[in-house]
Amino acid sequence: MADIYDCVRSLVPGRARLRHPMLYRIDAESAAEVTDMLLTLPGVTGATINPRVGSLLLEWNVAQTDDKTLLGLIESYAAMMGLDDPMAADDESAPKEVCACECATKVQDAAEKAVKAVDVGATKVFGEAARLVMPALHEHSPNRAARTLQNRSMLALLLVSVGALYWKSTQLRTHVWAGGAFLALLGIHLLQHRRVL
Repeated sequence: MADIYDCVRSLVPGRARLRHPMLYRIDAESAAEVTDMLLTLPGVTGATINPRVGSLLLEWNVAQTDDKTLLGLIESYAAMMGLDDPMAADDESAPKEVCACECATKVQDAAEKAVKAVDVGATKVFGEAARLVMPALHEHSPNRAARTLQNRSMLALLLVSVGALYWKSTQLRTHVWAGGAFLALLGIHLLQHRRVL
């Protein structure tokens, strides 16, 4: 490790949590050796290794030592034990940490791409249908024709869905089919107009 602070995950006076791939799945005997050594450092009151995640919880008396001194000693010990070897940190079995911000950004980018694809697809489909169904309006204003056809389709599907419940002879499938199609068009409509909601 080039810098011990690269391994620090949390640090408050008297308590620090560190993570290092060499601690991941460390055997009980080695973990006991490391904790015994850490407990000999001045001011250290507790040392616990969690091999499932490769972390070390270190506690100390702030009246006897501070984090800079203690972490400096640990860094020296790690160098002596060969834990500062960059190849040791590339353990493939160690869990990889992912920044929550990075994940959120990727999810947001994917969602924006999906919304744009749905918007473009719906506009294209309704634009082509409007060209066939409403040629005069489409020639004058293609976007308005597409929106009008989409809104009229939503209204027709809503009426079919509600009407299917009224007539007893109509099966429930018609209500479910028309209601599902209406909800799909409503979702597209809301995506297209999300900025004004």
